[in-house]
Amino acid sequence: MSVNGGAVRADVVVLTALEVEYRAVRAHLEEPRLVEAERGALFELGVFRAGPAERTVAIHMTGPGNPGAGVSVERAAALFAPRAVLFVGVAGGVKDVALGDVVAADMVYDYETGKDTESGFLPRQKTYQSAYGLVQLARLVAAGDEWQRRIRPGDDAPRPRPHVKPVAAGGRVVAHHRSDVGLRLAAGAGDALAVDMEGFGFLAGAYVNQHLDALVIRGISDLLGDKNEAHDEHWQPVASRNAAAFAFELISRIMVGERGDTKLGGVTVGGVELAVGYLFAWAVRKARRVVGRADVKVGQSLDAGMDRLHGVVAARLGFDPALERMVEEAASGLGEPTDRTRRWLKLSLEDAVERDTAFADALRQAVSELQAVSAAAESGSNGSVVHENTFMGPAAWARQYGPIVRINDGGVHNTVSGEAHISGGVVQGQDFSGPITFGG
Repeated sequence: MSVNGGAVRADVVVLTALEVEYRAVRAHLEEPRLVEAERGALFELGVFRAGPAERTVAIHMTGPGNPGAGVSVERAAALFAPRAVLFVGVAGGVKDVALGDVVAADMVYDYETGKDTESGFLPRQKTYQSAYGLVQLARLVAAGDEWQRRIRPGDDAPRPRPHVKPVAAGGRVVAHHRSDVGLRLAAGAGDALAVDMEGFGFLAGAYVNQHLDALVIRGISDLLGDKNEAHDEHWQPVASRNAAAFAFELISRIMVGERGDTKLGGVTVGGVELAVGYLFAWAVRKARRVVGRADVKVGQSLDAGMDRLHGVVAARLGFDPALERMVEEAASGLGEPTDRTRRWLKLSLEDAVERDTAFADALRQAVSELQAVSAAAESGSNGSVVHENTFMGPAAWARQYGPIVRINDGGVHNTVSGEAHISGGVVQGQDFSGPITFGG
């Protein structure tokens, strides 16, 4: 996990509705700790170790119901910018499942949407699908037995079976297959193996966050017709442990950026980060007055290189909100992109390079060319630094991109007079007068 200026990172976020589910998920994490609330929503962040690799996982309890699940996805995305978000918990079995089995939902139906007429209820069923990549990964997990080794100790229970099939969701607790909703499920969602109260809202929340992969994982804690308090007390912990075991086996197989060297479509995660920085530098240069450069040829090459990079990205992403927001932030005078904009533009680029190999190649080439030109901008033919102005902004960003942007918010300081103290590396100056000192 990492915390940088209040920004928290997580590879995966796991949401649950009930405390029993939350406890089962939390048991797989090391060093869970509370992080700053996102608009009142409290999350814990911990480490999940799978062999030599580790994942940072944030967890949150939404409470029952579709609305809370959808809102929680949005807040998790804003706070952590995860690669994936999972909803893990219990569900009622509808057909073809036994108590303790696990269902990874390839899609979720909203069984409550429809029109209530004089002659009866006419369903207008809506459906959201889980992320294709996570569904494929769930099928691989289900095909093996490794996930069952992750089931935490508890009461003796039958060996659970995994399923990758649809789930139905709505706001009612369905207690019998001959109830109104039970009959409705049989008629309109006949291939759903389970029913829950959060899956549809959860996937709806993921849908509006277009770069966020999402999957619902449920353990069967009751079958329609056998739900009561004593039954739940025994089977909900069992089903929660089984669902959590399946979820963490899947998390162990999710490819995430580690140490900056993971490749996405042939482009390193570090390369994507560089692309984001160069794009903001391009926006700043276009939006604000740029100080003249000692090496005009190098300056022209940087301009051309950043124009080329922006053209490659804009052609692929189009009117991407993150790209548009970055331009607006540069025009407003910000010295660096806001953390949220940087994260979302990075996710946009990662998603694009994973899906489009031609774009990945073009992006890699554009970034490599800019790195070469940037190196030339740092030193002349004799190795001396050629830039002569100070970039005013946060130190880390300025060190990386200052030589490219060369902004001087206060004007060009070629003439210095009066009492002054000049700090930092001074590489060129003239017309100095007065009691002036140099130093760090």
